[in-house]
Amino acid sequence: MKRLQLIGVFVLMLLGMQRAQAQIALQYRDTTICPGQTIQMCAAFSANPNPLNADDFFSGAVNIGFTFVYFGNPYTQFIASGNNFISFNVTKSTLYSSFTWAGATAAGDLNNAILLAFMDTDLSQGGKIRTQTFGTAPNRRCIVEYCQVPKFGGACNAFRVTNQLIMYEGTNIIEIHTGSIPGTPTCPSTTPGWAVQGVRDASSTVQIYTPNRGPADFWGSVGASAKATRYTPNGTASYLVDTTIPYKPWIMIESDSAAALKWYADSQPNLPIGTGACINVTPDGSTNYYIVKYQGGAGCEGGVQTFTDTVRIHYGTSHHTASQEICAGSTYNWLGRELYVPGQYDTMLKSPMGCDSFLTLNLTVNPLPKVDIKGSSTVNICEGSSAVLELKTPEATATYQWYRDNAPVAGETGSAITVSTPGVYKVEATSNKGCKANSAPFTVIVNPNPVAGIEPISGDVICAFDTLELKGEPGAGYDYRWAPGKPFRTLSGAEGQTVRGVFIEPTLVTLTVYNQFGCFDTATVMVPTKPCCEVFTPSGFTPNGDGLNDYFKPNLQPGQILLSMQIFDRYGKQVYNNKEITKGWDGKYESGEEASTDTYMFFIKYTCADGKIYERKDAISLIR
Repeated sequence: MKRLQLIGVFVLMLLGMQRAQAQIALQYRDTTICPGQTIQMCAAFSANPNPLNADDFFSGAVNIGFTFVYFGNPYTQFIASGNNFISFNVTKSTLYSSFTWAGATAAGDLNNAILLAFMDTDLSQGGKIRTQTFGTAPNRRCIVEYCQVPKFGGACNAFRVTNQLIMYEGTNIIEIHTGSIPGTPTCPSTTPGWAVQGVRDASSTVQIYTPNRGPADFWGSVGASAKATRYTPNGTASYLVDTTIPYKPWIMIESDSAAALKWYADSQPNLPIGTGACINVTPDGSTNYYIVKYQGGAGCEGGVQTFTDTVRIHYGTSHHTASQEICAGSTYNWLGRELYVPGQYDTMLKSPMGCDSFLTLNLTVNPLPKVDIKGSSTVNICEGSSAVLELKTPEATATYQWYRDNAPVAGETGSAITVSTPGVYKVEATSNKGCKANSAPFTVIVNPNPVAGIEPISGDVICAFDTLELKGEPGAGYDYRWAPGKPFRTLSGAEGQTVRGVFIEPTLVTLTVYNQFGCFDTATVMVPTKPCCEVFTPSGFTPNGDGLNDYFKPNLQPGQILLSMQIFDRYGKQVYNNKEITKGWDGKYESGEEASTDTYMFFIKYTCADGKIYERKDAISLIR
């Protein structure tokens, strides 16, 4: 009866169980039905005896059951030799198979062959070859078993050979399990070269043998039991040989008695519900599986053995629950419904057999990662500078990738990026649930810098406290800032294209120019100064009260301070001594008497910008 399955809404999982290394061929191992539906279950024995029973011949072609690759070439059939090997050269089907090493190699019998243990054995005196392919693609196995086959020659017929070859689908591994090869030094099959285990390619160019079981190793004289060897493909022209694997042949069941098969329900494991190859059952919904048991002869060693297999029953009325996660903003199609709100959704369907199927969906909607940008979306920077673009609230569990003009920026996988190149930037964030979100774009504009310059000044060194005018070179929309600001503070101020300042000492002046974008450049000029300490005095004065030249005093330069001034007449009499020094001498004696027209001498002390005290004496004419 064909397997029934629910309409393609969900997949039923196959329930497995441990089995002995043998197989009962079941019609199916699981099925889906409605409660109360009658089904038929069938089983059979799977080992196939080969009809070859003549000495020194090849069998007819045997189907492998899958494509097996040997030395890089695919094969679907093989032939078995009565002398304990198989060949993929099916053109020799039913032909003579030489029993000597020299004869077999000369005739090409051993080319493209797997040698379980090439030797002279005699199927006409007993024993059998059995084959079996089982399992499901892509993990099937093909087994070839030589069971209790006598060695050739009179008394040697009493020595029986049992071994097994297993070929694996997909991996193309070869295993040889040697159950029994009696050591018989006097039998013909033990002549050197007549007990050989290994693999040979189609041209016999590549020959790989199990260690100590090659053509000259006298292995037939020594014999072996319960040993196993694995040949694993290593490219197309070589195999890796492993003699450490456990001896574990597949036990074949070969019987014509259907009564040896008994069936049990899970609720009555000791009470058979039927015997024979097939039975009909009507599960009521409480039975989950049925067991078929074989008890009888199996394998080459004889004796009674027990094997079981299981048929699983699935019911279309079962309630199946699925879970699905989506990201906010997306939808999930559930049986034709577009869902986007988290929650639990229940649906009932009918299977082709009319069973009700209850389906539940648990839908989770995961939030998108946070991608709010920090600061303005338009970022202006100046040539040679940089800016940091970043998110307001980066998340530790999210991953990031920055893009410039829609192309990923290599290595920029953090929540912030430092940029100096113009373009449109954005960051893509991915949450730990795989949800993605893109930030709003940052537009980065790189503005040009202004060019700062100061028009050249005279190369002359100015006197300390002199006034100097400085002028910046013109530029559209430039804003000029001069530093230090102190020299300019009392005159023009420190801002403007042209400034005037008083310089007391040598000063490095820096001009910083800003353009309309806030970008700036600087230029510097050194203003050299020196102390100028010479005092200039008038040669005469007219103290007649007309408001013009009524006082005598030195003409001090910036940075010069008058400390004292004394005046003497021609007779050495002091007529003035520091009285109202800031105004000067008014042409009178200290008594108030007017001095007459004459020549007088003055003596002054003053300081200069260099901090030193200077003295000067000279004549002054008083004219009335």
